[in-house]
Amino acid sequence: MDVNFLAVGAAAVLAVLLAGVWYSPWFFQRAHNARHRQAVGVYLASGIFAFVTALAFALLLGPQPELGPAIQLGLIISLGFIAMSIGISHGFESRPMRKVLVDGGYHVCQFVLYGIVLGLWH
Repeated sequence: MDVNFLAVGAAAVLAVLLAGVWYSPWFFQRAHNARHRQAVGVYLASGIFAFVTALAFALLLGPQPELGPAIQLGLIISLGFIAMSIGISHGFESRPMRKVLVDGGYHVCQFVLYGIVLGLWH
């Protein structure tokens, strides 16, 4: 397995920081109707999930990916699979479209961020 685990770890940490800001009172907490929790468990679980997704993304990219294709794959995965899947599940849960946009938007930014970190860090 030819993976840069430092880059994967950095991408995961940045994704958790992004989530902390994204769902904060300064951005989309109100639109999402979420309570901003500072609980250690939330950040720990998010960190584990982010590490696994960043690792899977790195495995798809292969060793030493170029920046452009890495960002492009992040957009394809996040828009084509993740955001659309969120739209389906949120639709069946009768959640408002703004939640689809907030949650889907976070994951688009998350995977573009993964592409940037993994595409730059060789």
